[in-house]
Amino acid sequence: MTYKAEIDITKILPLLNKLGISKYARGKTYVFIKAEDPDEACAFAILQFGRELIITNDTLAVRDLVTELHFLVRVTKIRRIGPQANGGF
Repeated sequence: MTYKAEIDITKILPLLNKLGISKYARGKTYVFIKAEDPDEACAFAILQFGRELIITNDTLAVRDLVTELHFLVRVTKIRRIGPQANGGF
């Protein structure tokens, strides 16, 4: 199933700006993930966000940030999307 995850990045937003990643201007970002269940989707969402950070700015400082990312950001909302989202078949 496909999930839409809302990630709260307010703790690292000033650090992202210092590292030269100005793509994120607000305290939230959204990631679309394919996963079997919501718990797996939350874990994959943080991994995907980390990959996006590395693609944006592949430096040692960003890689260090990504290793600690699961302590600094949190998934605040997860929503199942697609044809089976409302109990469809």
